[in-house]
Amino acid sequence: MSGSGRRAEKPPPLTFENTPGLWTPMRFFLAAPVFGMLAAGLLFFGHGALPLMRWAPATLAATHLWTLGFVTMTMLGALWQVLPVLLDVILPRRELFSAVIFGLLASGTPMLAAAFITQSSWLFVVALAVLTPTLLSIAVWLGLAGLRATQAIESARVIRLALAGLAVTAALGAG
Repeated sequence: MSGSGRRAEKPPPLTFENTPGLWTPMRFFLAAPVFGMLAAGLLFFGHGALPLMRWAPATLAATHLWTLGFVTMTMLGALWQVLPVLLDVILPRRELFSAVIFGLLASGTPMLAAAFITQSSWLFVVALAVLTPTLLSIAVWLGLAGLRATQAIESARVIRLALAGLAVTAALGAG
C-alpha cells in the first residue's frame, strides 16, 4: 500500500518481441560520443576565452554539437528501444526511418556548427533546411506512435510531452 492508502499498480509487462534490430538504436548511441568529443574539443582548443563568451560563434557551435549531436542522438537511441518494448508500440518502417533520421541529424548538426563558426549565411540556410524538418518529423512520427500505446499509458503521456517539447524547441531554433 502506498502512503495515500491506494494500492500501487503493477507495472505493465515489457514486450521484448518488439525489440528493434541492434543497429536501429545503436547508430545513435555510437555517434553521440563523437559529437560530445567534437564539442569538448571545440571548447578546449577553440578560440581564446571561449567559455567566457556565450554568444561567441565557437561557443554556439559547441553548444549545438552537444545538444543536437550528443543529447539528441542519445535520446533518440533510447526512444527507438523504449517505445516498442515499454509501450508495446510497433513503429512502422522503423529501420528505414531510423537510418534516414540518423543521416539527416548526423549531417545537419556539423553543418550548423560550421555555420556558427564561419558565419556563413548559406550554410545556416542549408543546416536549418535539413535539421528543422528532421526534428519536427521525429516529434510527429514518434508522438503519433505514442498515441497508439496499449500499455504504460502514463509513460506514453510523458514521452509525448517530451516530443512536444522537441517540436517547440526545433520551431524556436529555426525562427
